[in-house]
Amino acid sequence: MKIYESEPGLKKSWDNVQKMVRVFTNNAELTGVSFKCCGVTNKTDWYDVLNGTLPSSCCSVGTDRCVDGWAEPCYQKARRWLLENIPSVLVFGLCIAVVQILALVFSLLMYCQILCAEKALD
Repeated sequence: MKIYESEPGLKKSWDNVQKMVRVFTNNAELTGVSFKCCGVTNKTDWYDVLNGTLPSSCCSVGTDRCVDGWAEPCYQKARRWLLENIPSVLVFGLCIAVVQILALVFSLLMYCQILCAEKALD
């Protein structure tokens, strides 16, 4: 711990790792609540991370202590949801691509207009 406190680079790196772990954990818990699932492959994925317990997202809302979580793994549910909604995802991606292409075309037109105006001033 002495090295951790005395080395600012090490402290910053470790703090960043801890922050990323919290973000991943929060996202995994949000997925569990949304899909009513627990863990990537099954609920035992959480045992090593949380010392043999399950997060509250693995159980129904209002449960004080989560002992027996959702049985279905989150990977399978998320994959199934994505495959069921692939047309919507593709349409959304296509719309974003069209907007970006239009923005590029308009910015190029504006650039050409600026060049023409500069030539006219010379």
